[in-house]
Formats: sequence, structure tokens, C-alpha cells
Amino acid sequence: MDDSLIKKAVLHPGQGTNDYSDGTKVTFHIKTETCEECPHLIDNSHQWKEPVELLLGKKFKLEVLEACIRTMLPGEVASFAVDKSLLAPYPLVSKTLREAYGKTKVDKDKKPHHCCGMGFKEGLGYPDLDELVKTPKNLKITLELVKVAGAGSYEKEFWAMTENERIESIPALKEQGNAFYKAGDHEAASKKYSEALGRLEQLMLRKEPLENKQHPSVYSSCLLTK
Repeated sequence: MDDSLIKKAVLHPGQGTNDYSDGTKVTFHIKTETCEECPHLIDNSHQWKEPVELLLGKKFKLEVLEACIRTMLPGEVASFAVDKSLLAPYPLVSKTLREAYGKTKVDKDKKPHHCCGMGFKEGLGYPDLDELVKTPKNLKITLELVKVAGAGSYEKEFWAMTENERIESIPALKEQGNAFYKAGDHEAASKKYSEALGRLEQLMLRKEPLENKQHPSVYSSCLLTK
């Protein structure tokens, strides 16, 4: 972390170590405001439905945020004054976080679409973020590291799995559903079966169709029953 571009201040000390390997899952709150005499609040995850989760070492778009988190101990609260030269991706990242964790559900059909170039063709759909794109500013980012889960100590989300892990997860979900069904919990069983079928559908829609001989576990999962 470049100390000339990022200034850290510990507001509440944490405990433990911060030797985080790639794949570590961190849960944190984030508050972002401008570094001005009268700061303008941009984001505050305490006002969202839940804190943010991030897998370290997965090429997160806002590299400076991951760099800051890696300096923190579990339970720590710290603020980081970050130079605007490191914050070009922030508006797009902020949009993504708001729509993933915010309390208000976004109507994607009504939201303006952005292009994937250097600029944004029609804006991000948030006036404050559009202004930040036009006029980049130094930001103060306050982070609270709520929870740290080492790689392998948590159940991966589907998007974070390797292809083999995705394939193997489908029959595993089926077995979980069967167990719930036998125990009389039909609602929980239905959720597991639906999740398994949803994952199977995603795999089947890939550009390269899965071959029955290559991935028998996927096709056997078509036999999911309630």
C-alpha cells in the first residue's frame, strides 16, 4: 500500500492477525465520504440491508479497497484517506454494491446502462456517482472488519466455484434435499432441489455444452425428485 497516496488512521483496534491468504472471505461495513471541509456522504453500508462480503485475491475491481482491508485485523475500524488517482473504478463499484446490498430493489429495465469503455455513455443512474465520474475527488473510506473466514472454512457461492466444484455441488444439493424431504421438511427440500436445478441450468447454458460422458454427475442430477 502506497503511504503517499493512502493515509490510514485506526479508530478501533482489532485482534488476531492479518495474514490473509487468497480466497479468504471478509465481511465488512464501508462508509465513504469526500475529503472536504464539509464532507459529502457517498455510501454507508450501515444503511443497507447487510454488510458487504468480499473474497480476497479474486481481482476485485477496486484494488485499493482490498489493499486497505489486508492491513486490518478482525474487528478493527479504520479510516483511509485515498488519493483520487486510485479511485477511478469507485463509481461503478459503488453502483454494484448499492444494487447488491441496498434496501431498495433496483428496476434494471429503468436504470440507465453504462458502456464498458473508459467513460459512461448514459450515466450510472445515480447523480452523485455520475458527478464523481465527471469530477474525481479524494475520498475518506472508513471500514469496519466484521468477520474473517479463511479459505476452505466456508461454503463457496456458486459464482466463486471452479467448474468441477460447480458440477459436484449439484448432486450434493440433491442429497441435502433428500435428507430434508425424509425429515418431513418439504419446504427446505424444495429450496435445495430448486437451487440444484438452477445451477444445472446455468451449466447447461454455457457456450460449450457439457457432454454426458465427461460429466455424468451433472446429467444424473436431472433425476432430481421431490
